[in-house]
Amino acid sequence: MEIKSTSSFRPAKAASSSPKRSTQPKAAHSQTSPRLDIYHSSEDRPFGSQMMTGSKEGLLWDGTVPPMNALKITDPKDLVRDNIPWEDIKRYYTEGTKITLDSADSLESSVNQMTAIYVAAKKTLESTYSDQEDKLSENMEKLNAMFAQAKSQMVSSYQNSVGRFYENTGNKGISSSMGKSLSDAIDERVKELETIGKKKGLFEKDKDIPYSLLQIALIADSFVKQQNPTDLEEPENASRTSVQKGQNHFTLKELQAAGFVAKAASKMNPKELLFLDSEELGLQMSVRYMKMAAFLDHSGIDKEVSSLLLGSFDTYLNQYSGKALSNKGSSLDLYQYALKLYESTKDISKVLAQSGSRYMGDRFFSEVLIYGNGIGMSRATRYNLDISQFQMALKDGDSSLILQSIAGNKIYPSPHYA
Repeated sequence: MEIKSTSSFRPAKAASSSPKRSTQPKAAHSQTSPRLDIYHSSEDRPFGSQMMTGSKEGLLWDGTVPPMNALKITDPKDLVRDNIPWEDIKRYYTEGTKITLDSADSLESSVNQMTAIYVAAKKTLESTYSDQEDKLSENMEKLNAMFAQAKSQMVSSYQNSVGRFYENTGNKGISSSMGKSLSDAIDERVKELETIGKKKGLFEKDKDIPYSLLQIALIADSFVKQQNPTDLEEPENASRTSVQKGQNHFTLKELQAAGFVAKAASKMNPKELLFLDSEELGLQMSVRYMKMAAFLDHSGIDKEVSSLLLGSFDTYLNQYSGKALSNKGSSLDLYQYALKLYESTKDISKVLAQSGSRYMGDRFFSEVLIYGNGIGMSRATRYNLDISQFQMALKDGDSSLILQSIAGNKIYPSPHYA
């Protein structure tokens, strides 16, 4: 800002009578002629023409004096911020809550993420605006609307992907039951997180845990519960029977298992079966069925639900094999023999040996075929190697390798891929 003095208030200088420099101080301004400075901004009159400095006693105001209360005083409460990343939440609830066949096997993690975000935001709002009912109500209304939309999207997308798979494999009306079960499971998980958070003191106001850390803590607790469901107390009525009195009602874990089955089926490539003879086709289909049964049993899925899922998987295997499992022939005979034997033994390797011997004879054990990387081995050796890899993945809990093994691990001779 440049400061200029008005010349009309400055006394004239006395003429100098000598070229010599005067040693006397300059005369002071007249007491009767006050100095008036006007401040000039680099901008063109930013305050209009009403206000300017007048003298050391005060300001000059040219205009009407503003009425009382015209200048508002900010309430400190209005400066309070909840520090919730609303845009990030909106983006995730819009883009991250769609369930497809590719993501159906991680349904529980998706539900944990969605509900942890909601509970963390809810508790942050309740703590931040504990004495501002209007602000709390306004923000909770916004959060609830976003959560309701995300929940609706997750349920409908699950029905349209996983539910449709089971509808198409002989379970009419099950999509609706699965959608209702998922909606209930989401609400139940919200209650569980609130119970866990309260038990651990995460919501205590004096701890003042910010939203971001609260969300992380709740997701971590969800993961612990997912891995060890009996380690934490369950809310009332949480452990209910999966299938009650003929009405299908699925737990979140069972819905995820249903998604796993549907995803595995969707990853199968029909071209892999083109060069298999009827006996090996039946054997291959029985191996995939037995692997899926072993996975569901290892996952602790309820027997009735497991039977329903395997029934749909069996129907899909028949469709996948070109109806080879519904037409009389060696494929169907071997398939049924292997499954019946598995029911009594639960030993896939033993079933392979007996089924291969009965329907394929010595060639199952002695005929050497060339597989990947030029390695030669018999069918029996290759199948047992595949089963060993599957059982190792099952023991390690590696769901991606388990799914790949069930969907088809290219256990056929290399000419089949020429």
